[in-house]
Amino acid sequence: MFLRKYADPERVKAEKMVTKPKAECLENPGRNNELCANSIVIPISAWSVWGMGLTSEQPDVKFIDPMLRRRLSPMDRAALHVANRCMEAKERVQLIFASRHGELNRSTELLTEIAGGELPSPMGFSLSVLNAVPGLYSIARQDTSPATAISAGEATFAMALIETASQAWRNPDATVLLVCADDPPPTIYADQVQSPREPYAVAIRVEARRALYPVRCTWTAVKSCEVSEDAIHSFINCLTGEAATRWTGPDHLWRWQRMYGQI
Repeated sequence: MFLRKYADPERVKAEKMVTKPKAECLENPGRNNELCANSIVIPISAWSVWGMGLTSEQPDVKFIDPMLRRRLSPMDRAALHVANRCMEAKERVQLIFASRHGELNRSTELLTEIAGGELPSPMGFSLSVLNAVPGLYSIARQDTSPATAISAGEATFAMALIETASQAWRNPDATVLLVCADDPPPTIYADQVQSPREPYAVAIRVEARRALYPVRCTWTAVKSCEVSEDAIHSFINCLTGEAATRWTGPDHLWRWQRMYGQI
């Protein structure tokens, strides 16, 4: 932990939050990747991870009503577990939920029932949407703060980081919580997608006025791609170590660097 002097919000916004492309990039975005780099500072105050080889504990969702708790999918449980570990009771939070596949396992079950001539369960259908987790969390906490659901293919986690940091800088007094979770896709989709290979959930609490673990995120245009959950492994390695880390997504190279006492 380190002491931090808070800068003027307008100066932070102008100088720290976003680095815009130079004029040369706007004219020829592929000419020089370094010139085209954009960046944003993610003012992280807490984080929690479930799965990914870091923990094997059963997700704790006792704060969810028992009648609803038994209907939660494994992904719901993991996502709600890490979210609650980053929050205190009755705190208001702007929740951002990110998932590449969302409730794909539940949706596949519903489609199988329909294909077999069965009527799908109304409760199952209501929990099959991407924003089911934000809804469950806000109901459990009786919090009517704004919520966002994001799915951006293989770049879901990286894009969600940008959205989370942007919301925090736009409203410096708010607490913004990113929850990213996924399950391996059903076997019926094995010839289409194999990622993630294991279930996981990660929560990242972001506060512009309380950045205990600030990370600068930069991205440059490239033409290659790595496995999507490797982005989260890379980001966690950045948080737990001192070295900068990177991940190559569908269209961009993403770099993450801890900023020790720099903002």
